[in-house]
Amino acid sequence: MTSSGAYMYGSLPDNLQTQFYNASLDDFATVLLAMKTIDGSEVPEVFAPSRQEILQAGMTAREFIKACSFDSDYCDFTDFHQWQNGVYGNCFTFNSVFSRMNETHHGLGKEHLQHIKTTTHYGARYGLRLMLNVSLDEYMMAVTPSIGVRVTIHHPQQVPFPEDNGFNVAVRSRTSVSVRRGEVHRVPKPHGNCHTDDEWNKKWAGAYRSEGCLIVCLEQRIRERCSCVRTLNTILMPVERHGRCNPTNQTQDECVAKIRLDFLHDLEPCDCRPPCMEKTYTTGLSFDEDNDEFSRILEDVKGIQTPVDAVKVHVYMESLSANVIKEAPAFTEVTLIANVGGSFGLFIGLSLVTIVELLEFLCDFLAMGFARLRFSDRPVGHRKVASAP
Repeated sequence: MTSSGAYMYGSLPDNLQTQFYNASLDDFATVLLAMKTIDGSEVPEVFAPSRQEILQAGMTAREFIKACSFDSDYCDFTDFHQWQNGVYGNCFTFNSVFSRMNETHHGLGKEHLQHIKTTTHYGARYGLRLMLNVSLDEYMMAVTPSIGVRVTIHHPQQVPFPEDNGFNVAVRSRTSVSVRRGEVHRVPKPHGNCHTDDEWNKKWAGAYRSEGCLIVCLEQRIRERCSCVRTLNTILMPVERHGRCNPTNQTQDECVAKIRLDFLHDLEPCDCRPPCMEKTYTTGLSFDEDNDEFSRILEDVKGIQTPVDAVKVHVYMESLSANVIKEAPAFTEVTLIANVGGSFGLFIGLSLVTIVELLEFLCDFLAMGFARLRFSDRPVGHRKVASAP
């Protein structure tokens, strides 16, 4: 679990577009006025911080994770892997293989699976319970369209993409998340055309996902041609040699827009086939109101202080069973041999029947011929007929 559109400014009126591109980031009102949308959803893109800025200004795991338990056992902020995301800043992943891998490591992290926590329980009595501190007083409200926590559920070996997958949890709320596991097994070549983890791990970390492939494909082109970083995910692409892409930079903005447009029109497609082995998680959400009196009792007895801007999340398995979908080849070498053998058996059987019938016809024909020859070789008797006087 991790808590944590193409921008086409060419459609802006000429005066606003020029004003937007020429605006200084210090002139916040000018930038807001020149934006295309009225809800300010482009603000995070314009004022996107670098990784170093996120590390310096973002919340640490100790500040963010105030209480943790897993299947009624104690856990704390040290059980979380911290990484940086371009949209949500510092992100914290529970039960991740990447917490024991360095940033330059490429692979699936199989050697670290022994350290992953597992559960043999299901139902709302068990699972992961978290109390998170949002600290609204430290928010940069002018550049933050929404407040709360972003949560995404994924496999320990998968790279999370909270900006594309996940759900939001509001401040001062209690959210329960039921999880059902699923698997999809696709057939590789020559019967199918899926992508294996081994191919992916030659250069990138984590289990292969089509979403990650598309992000890497487009991001590599943007970094090479536009000299800026549009998607920041320090697990997938830790190297950050350029600054963040800024929509107020006309050159960068037009460059990024062209790359994304060429991709949408299949002028520069990405080879992102579906994974041969895909693990999925289906979630169901429910909400209830927090009991302030119970929180006060815990604070008095156990010294657990509930933050004013707390977010409480409970994640549990709905069932230990999994929905498994397996593809199978319609025609394999075994079925080919079986079908060819069956066909040969059928044809040879018919041929034997035909040959027997032909032999029987020849025997009958020869027997009739010999019988005629024997009849024609017999001497013919002569009769003497006397004439009447």
